[in-house]
Amino acid sequence: MSPSLYLGATGFGLIAVCYGFARFAFGLFLPQIDTDLALTPTLSGFISGGSFLGYCVAIILSAYLTERIGARAVAIGAALVATVGMAGIAISDPFCVERHRDDFLALIENDLGYVIGNEAEIRALWETDDTEAALAKTAEICPLVVCTRSGDGVTLVRGEERVDVPVEKVVPVDATGAGDQFAAGFLYGLATSRDLETCGRMGNICAGEVIRHIGPRPQTDIMALFKAEGLV
Repeated sequence: MSPSLYLGATGFGLIAVCYGFARFAFGLFLPQIDTDLALTPTLSGFISGGSFLGYCVAIILSAYLTERIGARAVAIGAALVATVGMAGIAISDPFCVERHRDDFLALIENDLGYVIGNEAEIRALWETDDTEAALAKTAEICPLVVCTRSGDGVTLVRGEERVDVPVEKVVPVDATGAGDQFAAGFLYGLATSRDLETCGRMGNICAGEVIRHIGPRPQTDIMALFKAEGLV
C-alpha cells in the first residue's frame, strides 16, 4: 500500500471510530439502555446531552493538546479512548442472569427460599419470551416467586397460591431504585408475617414513592403510607 493510501485509510478509520462510532452510535444503544435500566425520557436526554457535551469539550481540548504534545499523540489517544469506551458498551450485558444462568438456577433451586425478579429476568432464566411459562418453571424449583411487571403490577406465586397485585400507574420521574424499594417493602411484609397480597402492596407502595422524584431514597414516610392504606 502506498503511503498516501495508508495515510488515507488510517485517517478514515480514525474518524469513523472517534467521530462516527463513539459520537453517534451511542444513540443506537440508548433504546436498549432505556429498557434495561428503566430510564425516563428526561434522564435519557441528560445522558445523551452529556455525551454531546463531552464531545464538544474534547474538540476544544484537542486543539490545546495538539500544540502541547503533538497531533500524533492526540490522534492515538482519541482512538484508544473511543475504542475502549465502545468496547465497554459492546461487552456489557443487559442482564447479569444471561451470563450466569446455570449458577442462578442452581442457587434458586438449592439455596433460596424466595426469588424476586422482573419479567425480563424471570424470562431470561429459561430463555423464553413467555412470562407465564417462565413463572411456572421458576415456581417448580422455588417456594416463593415474586415477579414485578412495571405498570402491570406484581405477581406472587407460593405453591398453589397465586396473587396478582395491581399498581397505580404513574409517569415515573426517575426509576432508579424502584426495584430495591419494592424488595424492601415486600420483605418488610414477609418478615412481619403479612399475607402475599399485603406484601405485594407494601412493595408497590415503596416503589411507587421512589419513582415520583429524582433519587433512589424515599422522601416520604413509608410507614405513614402503609398506615394510610390500612396495611399496618
